[in-house]
Amino acid sequence: MINLKNFEAVFRFTKIYEKSKSAINKHEPWGVFATQALEGIQRDLTAFISSNYGQFIYDVSNSQGAPSMPRIPWVAITASRTRVSMAPSYAICFGRKGDGFVHGLMLPATINFTQLTPQIRTENVNYINIDGTKRELKYNNRFINPIEVLPTEINDQKIFNHIQKSLEILNSIELKKA
Repeated sequence: MINLKNFEAVFRFTKIYEKSKSAINKHEPWGVFATQALEGIQRDLTAFISSNYGQFIYDVSNSQGAPSMPRIPWVAITASRTRVSMAPSYAICFGRKGDGFVHGLMLPATINFTQLTPQIRTENVNYINIDGTKRELKYNNRFINPIEVLPTEINDQKIFNHIQKSLEILNSIELKKA
């Protein structure tokens, strides 16, 4: 089960951050608030992964501020001992304006995978913006099977179903490498 309060907390944080003229340090009250919410989502996804796939197949991580919080907070599931920046992963990326999140199988921003073609989400007129300011933080057009979710549409079963579909794709990629 997913604790919706953690998603609501991240939405609130991104709305505040979007209006901020300066970075928010992870040790400031808003940074601590967002970190705790992301860790809560990470715990919920870890519990889902552990109960459905076992403990050692996947890792679940979240964006860490170092020292500033990211403008695009995320939580990701990767193959065990794999960094999000180095391989495809299932990711939840929160919109810059607190207007929702995008989730699905995501390719790292700095690596191209020839066997996968990401969807170009920015061709849509209305989309949840999940691009950061640097090249390696631009996520809008990095998803293979993106689903946008507005704050009023969060449904754990739909999220869990999409995780399973995304991990099936991820596993088929991993099998091709071997």
